[in-house]
Amino acid sequence: MKGRTKYFIVSVVAAFLVLGAILLNLNGYTLRHANYSEEVNCTSRLNIVLPATGHQFNSNISFSLDGNDGTFVIFGDVHQEGNINQSWHVYRQLKFSYKTKTNGWIDIDKFITTKYLEDNLPDDFFNSYVFDVQRDHPRIRLTRVQGGYLVWNSFTPYMLCTG
Repeated sequence: MKGRTKYFIVSVVAAFLVLGAILLNLNGYTLRHANYSEEVNCTSRLNIVLPATGHQFNSNISFSLDGNDGTFVIFGDVHQEGNINQSWHVYRQLKFSYKTKTNGWIDIDKFITTKYLEDNLPDDFFNSYVFDVQRDHPRIRLTRVQGGYLVWNSFTPYMLCTG
């Protein structure tokens, strides 16, 4: 009888350990503690028409997270053809510190923007239609998609970022 009891206890403990390991690895974020953060380093080519203005936004965006700090580097151009031809270059680095939350949400503390010499895109256009760095309490969502990440929120274009 003692042998069966030991076998039963060991089996139950093993089952709980296996179940716990499976739950901790579902989506990579869902049940891990808030301080967990994986390193991310990926790039995206983004070619979209900005719906509010009709401008074509063509850029390369690099995105990285290192556990405490994050960076977006946006390099490209914005143009509109037609009655009014407008064209600008954008070359900005957005650094930020962050805290990870559940389900891939990342709370950003503050953006520190570096606008390089080649960048002649007006700041108000950038903040209104490309990436709103003046927003209070910005958040982004990071969702793993096979070999990359979907980076999205309500104040920047969605992008699929691959490593």
